[in-house]
Amino acid sequence: MKKYYDVLLRKRTMLCMFLLFFCFSFSNAQTKVEGLVSDFFGAPLPGASIIEKGTTNGTQTDFDGKYTIQISSSNAILVVSYLGYLDTEVPVDNQRVVNITLQENVSTLDEVVLVGYGRVKKSDATGAVTGIKAKDLNKGAALTTQQLLSGKAAGVNVSLGSGRPGSKSTVRIRGTNSLNFNNEPLYVIDGVPVSFQDNSFAGTTGSDDRSSTAANNPLSLINPADIERIDVLKDASAKAIYGARAANGVVIVTTKKGKEGKNVLTLDTYVGFASVSRTLPVLSAAQVREYAANNNVSNFDDRGANTDWQDELFRSALNRGYTISMSGGSNNTHYSGSLGYQEQEGVIINSANENITGRLNLTSKFMGDKLTLNLNVLYANEKANNVPSVGGIGGDGGGDVIRDVLRANPTIPVRDENSPYSGGFSYVSIFTQNPIEQALLFRNLTTSRRLLTNISLNYEIVEDLNFKTSIGYTQEDIERKSYVPLSTRIGSENGGFGNLEARNNNNRLIETTLNYNKQLSKNHRVNLLAGYSWQEFTNASNRLRTSQFVEDVLGFNNLAAGGVVNFANNGISKSRIISFFGRVNYDLFDKYLITATLRRDGSTRFGKDTKWGLFPSAALAWKVSDEDFLKDSSVISQLKLRASYGITGNQEISNFGSLSLLSLGLNVNPEIGLFAKPTTLANPNLKWETTSETNIGLDFGFFNNRFTGTVEVYEKVTDDLILRFNVPAPTAVSTRLENVGEVSNKGIEFSFNYDVVRHQDWNFNFYGNIATNKNEIVSLSKGALITPAFGLTSFTAPSPQQQSPIRIQRVGESLNSLWGLDFIGFDKNGREQFRDIDNNGVINTDDRTIIGQTQPDYTYGFGFNLGYKRLSLSTSFRGVQGVEVLNSLRNDLENLTVVPENNALDVILTNGATVAPSGQVSDRFVEDGSFLRMENATLNYNVNTAKLGFLQSLNLSLTGQNLFVLTDFTGYDPEVSIVAYTNYPRARTILMGLKAQF
Repeated sequence: MKKYYDVLLRKRTMLCMFLLFFCFSFSNAQTKVEGLVSDFFGAPLPGASIIEKGTTNGTQTDFDGKYTIQISSSNAILVVSYLGYLDTEVPVDNQRVVNITLQENVSTLDEVVLVGYGRVKKSDATGAVTGIKAKDLNKGAALTTQQLLSGKAAGVNVSLGSGRPGSKSTVRIRGTNSLNFNNEPLYVIDGVPVSFQDNSFAGTTGSDDRSSTAANNPLSLINPADIERIDVLKDASAKAIYGARAANGVVIVTTKKGKEGKNVLTLDTYVGFASVSRTLPVLSAAQVREYAANNNVSNFDDRGANTDWQDELFRSALNRGYTISMSGGSNNTHYSGSLGYQEQEGVIINSANENITGRLNLTSKFMGDKLTLNLNVLYANEKANNVPSVGGIGGDGGGDVIRDVLRANPTIPVRDENSPYSGGFSYVSIFTQNPIEQALLFRNLTTSRRLLTNISLNYEIVEDLNFKTSIGYTQEDIERKSYVPLSTRIGSENGGFGNLEARNNNNRLIETTLNYNKQLSKNHRVNLLAGYSWQEFTNASNRLRTSQFVEDVLGFNNLAAGGVVNFANNGISKSRIISFFGRVNYDLFDKYLITATLRRDGSTRFGKDTKWGLFPSAALAWKVSDEDFLKDSSVISQLKLRASYGITGNQEISNFGSLSLLSLGLNVNPEIGLFAKPTTLANPNLKWETTSETNIGLDFGFFNNRFTGTVEVYEKVTDDLILRFNVPAPTAVSTRLENVGEVSNKGIEFSFNYDVVRHQDWNFNFYGNIATNKNEIVSLSKGALITPAFGLTSFTAPSPQQQSPIRIQRVGESLNSLWGLDFIGFDKNGREQFRDIDNNGVINTDDRTIIGQTQPDYTYGFGFNLGYKRLSLSTSFRGVQGVEVLNSLRNDLENLTVVPENNALDVILTNGATVAPSGQVSDRFVEDGSFLRMENATLNYNVNTAKLGFLQSLNLSLTGQNLFVLTDFTGYDPEVSIVAYTNYPRARTILMGLKAQF
């Protein structure tokens, strides 16, 4: 019995010990550790990652740099990381409060910047690359992707030329290279080079239905809230890896990826209002009546109204957006996904844009981390309701809703109870339509669906040697439907008319790379890249236009109801580019850096004898600050000298440009009937536009990198410019494409960042950049080229101005110089007077001269970030200097002879002109387009969420965009292309935002 009790006692003792051990272990699993993560100066680091070493257990610091984590052992080790700082491992050692100080990487020298097919430490970059992280982009709620970048990079001019909802921006990197073809940079989105051409998103190819032909924004594919960083490749060394498409620069957009640690749910939302930033000073109803009375106008039809037509057309527009995202990951799998919705009403009534976006990024590792799978998916469904913006139909003398709202007589009411038109809209005049009728009753809907997918596999063959293959695909389906009801004034003259246009574009990409990255010895490191790329583009289009409807019920949903088919066509084209490329990076003593790149591209767009092009580059860099005579300096913390040279290309011409093309026609002789005729002459020698570029750069940092910056000096020369020229008679065709000339761009860029104050409670940062660029035509094998007018109209149609050239390309001058007569004032009868250049007593085309330069002398941007505890204020300013604009709208509206039937600018009462403008292009209407714009100002407040366990962070923001513009330009906005006419006005926007993380 005793033996039995001894055994039982031992079992109970063992059970108790096991329970105690279990409880002790459970207690350890619940050990709570908290603390503060800060930098050397004691400033808190919000968003720092804290992970228990050897586990997936982790958290992030809040806005105050505080954290709380449950760890499995009181002897655990915490791994702390923060961008721009050294990773730190801290043992807990049975402490419940662990405060951690991170050491800054020297001036973010180990910050990674993206280059083609890889990434390098900023300290090792040999080319001119500007990397902008999400936290440094324009803050607050952004309506377009390009707004994030505006004013942030030297030599990168981002111009939002239209205030139309969903409109695209024009981006120019280091000036303009090409005369007539694409000057936009190549966009690479999550590793996929994409091709977005303006005409892929424009409206109809005709203008007779007064529909918008402005291009949509192709980067609406990306929700601005999803962007992790944007990298801009500017010099040949950085961009030559993209060869034939890199002459205009490369913009690499990277969306957010998941990180190891707990799941994070983020809600990002904003709401606000936009209003037109300025209106134009036209005559009021009282001024019109006074003018009619003082000048004894007998046929003045005063209808008794006091209509402010601009006030009737413009409105306070609602803007709102919602994004919900989730991210997280384990040791082997990281994920990040989001859904977004943006609605942007236009400041013109009945114009709006709605965009639904989705994103998924997934990374998984297999086979002991030797195999990595990456999946990126982006999708956007965009709907745009546009207002009429192109005129020239029926009895109308040409114009659009903006032009008509400025010309409409203010004594005429918007509606008239006796009106025969739908909605009771008033008849305005023979040359001016009712702009409110157009905006409300004309239907114009564009639907765009865009998809980008990219899947890649990376396999580590042996240590330091990786093989990667990727497949990318983009699809764009754009449909535009418009209808002008027959119950409107214009529609009644044509029985109404409808238009349907569909464009379907896709691009397929297959790329394979082999990368070898090896530290050969203490003093030698090499990185080798070899790759192959195959990309095919397919573009299809369909268009149908009919008129003479009998009723408006179905509108554009049944174009077959139109009794007359005005236009019907469809087409499809393909192009392909195949590439082989390689790059060598060599690092000697971690001080002397060499990069060499070579890419060979073959494109189907060029002549049979010139389809292949070779694009090499080379770069050197010297880390001067790492030399013995500087490495211990207390003043200079970073100094690196760079030099590069390389050649890139531009293949963005239309498909079949080198071939002889035929067009179909119908002969009036029924015995001949349908026939084919040649329209362009083949050019088997048509080849790439090539840009050779030399760049010298200096990266510097002083006082522990409190003050950092970059100076760049560059020269670009673009050869073999492609232009379409007339073919001498008696050939059967009239034109063909030829390589004809050379253009140079040379300039200096300077950018800096200064941390003025770094304190636990206070911080103040100031940044700025400025870039000069001199653009010059070096040679033209055909001599001076005068470019026909575009986008110009006068009060009567057609007018002399519509037939006159406005631009000239002349050797020794900049591209697109304005070309016209030199205005010297008015004579005693109020008529325009022009300088007789050839002194023959006659003013004609021989008296034309250069009257303006459309290329800016320099661009600049600056701003500051000011923070006090939880409150912060950030600003961004951008300016352009030395650019001139032809304000053609004044040619329309500085016309006293049309009053009182139509309206005009109030300056006509005092400027001395008593007769209508001659219609000649002259510097009377050339204005200084320089400006300084406050692009963005954002006030942020981070709410203390310490007592809200379910809420990790909460940020409230108030953002103002386009708050003011300082300029001498008299139109709606100086930021136009070359000619200012009836551009959609840019809005001033105020947004309230909320961002919460759970």
